Amino acid sequence: MKQQLRSSLGVLALILITAIVYIPAIRSGFIWDDNILVTSNPLIRNPKLFSSIWFSGSAIDYTPLTLTAFWLEWRLWAGHPMGYHIVNIALYAASTTILWQVLRRLAIPGAWLAALLFAIHPVNAASVAWIAEEKNALSLLFYLLAIYWFLGYKESGAWRSYVPSLLAAICAMLSKGSTVVIPAVLVLCIWWKEKAIGWADLRRTAPFFAIAALMSLTTIHFQSRYIPTEVREAFPARLIRAGDAVWFYLWKDMWPFDLCATYPKWPLRPELPGSYLPLLMIPICFGVLWRGRNWWGRGPFFAWTYFMIGLLPVLGVVEMGYMEQAYVADWWQELAIIGVLALAAAGAARAWSAGRPIVKPLLAACGLAVIAALGLGTWHEASGYESMEIHCRRTLARNPDAWGARTNLGTALDAEGRTGEALIEYQKALRLRPRDRDVLYDLGNAYQAQGDMEQAERYYEKTLEITSKFAPARINLGNIMSAEGRAGEAIEQYQEALRDDPEDAEACSNLGTMLKAQGRLDEALVQYRNAARFEPDSAEIRNNLGSTLAARDDLEGAVAQYREALRLNPGYAEAYNNLGNALRKQGKLKEAVLELQHALQLKPSSALIRANLADALQAEGP
Repeated sequence: MKQQLRSSLGVLALILITAIVYIPAIRSGFIWDDNILVTSNPLIRNPKLFSSIWFSGSAIDYTPLTLTAFWLEWRLWAGHPMGYHIVNIALYAASTTILWQVLRRLAIPGAWLAALLFAIHPVNAASVAWIAEEKNALSLLFYLLAIYWFLGYKESGAWRSYVPSLLAAICAMLSKGSTVVIPAVLVLCIWWKEKAIGWADLRRTAPFFAIAALMSLTTIHFQSRYIPTEVREAFPARLIRAGDAVWFYLWKDMWPFDLCATYPKWPLRPELPGSYLPLLMIPICFGVLWRGRNWWGRGPFFAWTYFMIGLLPVLGVVEMGYMEQAYVADWWQELAIIGVLALAAAGAARAWSAGRPIVKPLLAACGLAVIAALGLGTWHEASGYESMEIHCRRTLARNPDAWGARTNLGTALDAEGRTGEALIEYQKALRLRPRDRDVLYDLGNAYQAQGDMEQAERYYEKTLEITSKFAPARINLGNIMSAEGRAGEAIEQYQEALRDDPEDAEACSNLGTMLKAQGRLDEALVQYRNAARFEPDSAEIRNNLGSTLAARDDLEGAVAQYREALRLNPGYAEAYNNLGNALRKQGKLKEAVLELQHALQLKPSSALIRANLADALQAEGP
């Protein structure tokens, strides 16, 4: 009973401490690529595209379980970021408690302290405070559950633990590809527990290895699509980068200060023999720790091996698209850091057990100082995700050459109407990345917002010179041409956009508008129906579809679409006006008057609505 109470208090303490250090994250907003993965992701917003999450290649990476979580969360709180942050914190807090239990099953001293250090370590802040990194928090939970249940299976031999372990491993890999290291970790844990690995162990972990191999190939395939030719590195350079990264991560684990969302890239010099020294130090460490296991124990070798296994997917030996902006990132080592912290906690626990009573107060003071420093560091890091502008400015203060931060800062400023400031950031980003598609596109958007259509068109065309298949640039270029009366060119751009992305609702809607203006109603109707299918929650698309149906004298269909538009947006004056006109043409004059009066209340300055209401009242009679 006493042991059970201590365990319950330990779990509660881990959860509370995690929640406290991440209080700033609850107030955070959407940043960086949250729009790509969540807020502007058609796979998330459109309930009819749910199957595409699992069975299409349209996502940036194959993380269908994470996208499914986002899909469900969007149904709950849509564009309100607090809900996503609370989920991230809850997932992470749950993971810290499971980590404690995993380390206890491995009989590692100081298991609770290791879980606490993991909970409050600043390098993990991005995994919790950044909505897009829910894939880290979700995959971590399943990763630890897979290990916990497998260890339970090894202890009991019961299949009721093996099957959940395998399922949890699959869920982890479907949440984030870097968890493909699970089978190697399981083998390492078997060696730690039993001091040997038998053929039976390899047979039982074989399904894990098979699934990991499949998921590795899938991840490599998805990532390879986003590696620009100009940033690809030769294999010797990638080896050097991997060797450097190992020591970078180890240093940040021990000294987690001056953290940066986008660290500067360092030069890779394969022609210099000295460049390979960090890489050569890795096997030397393996050899030294292995030889010394009989003197200082197997713990350091176990921790070092686990650390290296955890880093394998993110070292860049295999080229990955996410290394375009940086060679290293704090949140990439979320799995690997467990080994370092477990070793540190075990060392602290043994020092405490062996320490004399007179020394223990000093050890306790040092321990509390470390915990306080880590907790404050995490609080500080979590506060940097409050807004896109705060996050980008903090990143640029530490790395002025972070072109991604420049671009995102420009986007944030542009969204606030500070287009002049945004243009300055975009131009700085362009100097750093003169042939970057997204920078050129953002410049086009900024000039378009300023009304400089000539410059906007120039930058959109430059964007399409870099990559001809980019629907957003095609759409915006078509919008400029449409506004200038260049209908034929605009239609061509929208059609090209749909060839690039056949499910782009905006391209369908804009093409429908152009076709309708040319009197090509049947073609326009097809495009508006497609737009409504791809973005069913758009009141504007429903209204345009209704207008096209009304133009074809399908008043019943038009009324249905106008009512759907008003259900989606009850304050849509134009839809009330159109609904009133359609009802008037149907002879439903009382209803028409009511709808037009509602439209006038919403938009009392509209001469068109007043005229339509007058016509309806006159038709209704006294």
